[in-house]
Amino acid sequence: MFTVKQVGHFHVLKLEKDLTVMNATRFVKQVTEEFLMNGRSKIALHLSEVNVDTFGLASVLRLHQKAVECKGGVCILKPSSTVQTLIKLTDLHKYVKTYDQLEEAIRDA
Repeated sequence: MFTVKQVGHFHVLKLEKDLTVMNATRFVKQVTEEFLMNGRSKIALHLSEVNVDTFGLASVLRLHQKAVECKGGVCILKPSSTVQTLIKLTDLHKYVKTYDQLEEAIRDA
């Protein structure tokens, strides 16, 4: 579902499949078990090549809340224009930051 690249304390998860109602719950569970439960709580979701529905965005918020409880957080990297529009329409940008470049997210961390 995603590939992982570690940059400093960040784990960049590049999604390879759309994040939708069909797989969002499984995605949150997988990331929680593989990363958050192992102390890796600074996560950047690279969304440039996938579509995300509102259920997928809700799962991003849920994952961010779990990461914050673990002293970390989730941010979104390079969302497509369609995903960026959905982020604004749902006000997700008020809770989860989006960045065009990973370096920006690292500076803000």
